[in-house]
Amino acid sequence: MMFRTARQLSRSRRMLAPVALTLLAFAGGCASSHPAKVVSSAGMVSWIGEMHRTIMEGKTAAQVHLADLPTTPGLNAVGPVEGLAGEITVIDGVAHVGEVREDRLTSSRRADAGAPFLVWANVREWAGQELPPDALTADSLEERLPTILHNAGFDLLLPKLPNP
Repeated sequence: MMFRTARQLSRSRRMLAPVALTLLAFAGGCASSHPAKVVSSAGMVSWIGEMHRTIMEGKTAAQVHLADLPTTPGLNAVGPVEGLAGEITVIDGVAHVGEVREDRLTSSRRADAGAPFLVWANVREWAGQELPPDALTADSLEERLPTILHNAGFDLLLPKLPNP
C-alpha cells in the first residue's frame, strides 16, 4: 500500500483499527457452530448463522433480517445478502445493501434485506489505537493484531462458547 502524504498514512492508521477489530470479530464469530445470543451490551459481538454452512453446504436462505436488528446509533454489522446476491454493511445504525443488478453494481440504504449469516456489535464510541509502523500491510497487520488487541485490553478468548 503506497501513501502519497503523511496525512493519508495517518488516516489509514486510524481507519485500520475499527476495520481490523470488525474483521477479527467477524472471522471468529462466523467460524463457530454456536451462534451467540443477541446481546445489547455495548461492544459485545453477536451473530446469527454460519459462514461454513452458507459456503460449504449452500445454505443461503436468510437466517436474520435487518428489520429484526435495532436501528440505534452505534450498530455496525456485516454479512452477505440472502442467496449471496450482494453484501450488507450497517454503519452507525444505517443499513447499506450492495448488489449486482443487470450487470450494474447498486447500493441502497434499506432495512428489508435478509442474510444467511450476520455479525454485529453496538459500538457507541470507537477507541483509537495507534498502529506500529510495521503493521501497515494486510499481512503484517494480521500477524500483529493479536498483540495489539491484547495490549489494548481485549480478551482474545471471547466469545466464550459453550462446550458441545
